[in-house]
Amino acid sequence: MNTKKIWILAIFFGLLMSILVYTLTSSNGNANQTLNEPQLNEQEINDQEDLGMTEKFFFEIQPGKRAISIAVNEVQSVSRFVKPGSYVDVVAILPFPIGEHTSARILLDDIKVLAVGKTFQIENDERNEVYEMVTLEVTPEEGTALAFAKEIGVVTLMLRGADEQETSIRTKISFEDLVKGKMQR
Repeated sequence: MNTKKIWILAIFFGLLMSILVYTLTSSNGNANQTLNEPQLNEQEINDQEDLGMTEKFFFEIQPGKRAISIAVNEVQSVSRFVKPGSYVDVVAILPFPIGEHTSARILLDDIKVLAVGKTFQIENDERNEVYEMVTLEVTPEEGTALAFAKEIGVVTLMLRGADEQETSIRTKISFEDLVKGKMQR
């Protein structure tokens, strides 16, 4: 057999295999469908759409409130003890006003935690799961203040006691206050 015949046979078998693979992978003439994608009938599609409508919100946001998520680490989330349904105070550590030292202040108090990470419900499992986001329920004004504070400074959470109903005093502590030992009691 000469080289020309070998090349012609290779091209012929290559085309034949390409057509075979194309035919096997494109079911019902849809070449975009993957091989492992399950075929759904119309009822299953409607059931999934209905399920999707109920799964959009796992938590209820009170009228006039909004949900906002903030990035947290282990320290900012009180060693991951912050759970959905708990209440927190939000502390902002801000480098302003310009010309003064950094100060910390309670920005928001008695804020409901809607979710941690992707967990929307408290589970019976006692593990402290790792999460990097906390979703809080705030008014639009509180959300705006929180978004601004996290852009210019550091935001951390203080976990409130389960029975605590009292609002926190809007405390501001500056570097000078720490050095002088001046703290309100």
